[in-house]
Amino acid sequence: MTASYFVFYRGQQSDLKSFVNRYKREHVSLLREFPGIKRIRIHTPLDWHDPCQTTSGEFALIAEMEFESLHALESALQSEARVRARADIQATPPPTSTTIWHQAMHTDTPLL
Repeated sequence: MTASYFVFYRGQQSDLKSFVNRYKREHVSLLREFPGIKRIRIHTPLDWHDPCQTTSGEFALIAEMEFESLHALESALQSEARVRARADIQATPPPTSTTIWHQAMHTDTPLL
């Protein structure tokens, strides 16, 4: 079982532009130090158009970190690397209008 850990930053893109740039440029290097991490994906919004009626999200950044197992994820969350990453975010927080969620999820990769 693969476990993914998501961190969602919800807020206006323009308000978060410098935060997103710093996150991708500097914070990701701290995430790479998490023990057992297999993959990091950083998702940022596209200007897109859907012909169906949908509700667009308001996320400026979604960080996805993938681990081999729930045990590996939980070990990483208790690591010194996580302590350093949290200190980095607290030292340069996103704008105050930002809401942050953390979510761990089981990841399946269905065959196409």
